[in-house]
Amino acid sequence: MTKEKAALLLVAAQRDTTRPDEGLGQEAQRRGILREFEEYYAQVDAALRNMQRLLAGCREHGLTVIHTLLHAGSADGSDLSRQLRVSGLPVPTGLPEDEILPEVAPLPSELLLPRGTYSPFAGTELLSILRQKKVDTLVLAGMLANTTVELVAREAADRDLGVIMVWDASASESLYWHEIIKTGLVGPLVRIRTTQQVIEMMEGTRT
Repeated sequence: MTKEKAALLLVAAQRDTTRPDEGLGQEAQRRGILREFEEYYAQVDAALRNMQRLLAGCREHGLTVIHTLLHAGSADGSDLSRQLRVSGLPVPTGLPEDEILPEVAPLPSELLLPRGTYSPFAGTELLSILRQKKVDTLVLAGMLANTTVELVAREAADRDLGVIMVWDASASESLYWHEIIKTGLVGPLVRIRTTQQVIEMMEGTRT
């Protein structure tokens, strides 16, 4: 990884996906399945701590930092993709800045890309931004690892980008799914690393 050509993409580090009394957690409670998400929210706590370390390291070493979050621009959700509308999942509205967790909030110089799609490659100008900045490696972390994060990793690789998925700064629906991501999301352009390993790569003590 060359720091000058790498970017960090934080996916859905927002209230809707991280707080059990809001968004996804609130919907799970309404459906009577909140207990099924206990493993997920336990992972979220650990992932957020690692995400803060990862974000601080990337800022220190001068990586481009981009934040993306699930967000509806209209109150009725009419601007969401058909897939999201059909899913019935709650998608936050209002100011995107208010949805991002303060501990990993963007700096004024960092990009915040709201999206009404599962993939930010489909719903934002992400690819053109990466091309403009001549990024060739995407460091990737966030929620949920077994849906959006995995999707982004595979799509980035298909667009000729190297991917470093930071598995301990991400969370999946269950520990079972997270283990599948850890062992299965690999390929010629996709690597799985821990937060500490990525920090060491930026420091030049690990390749």
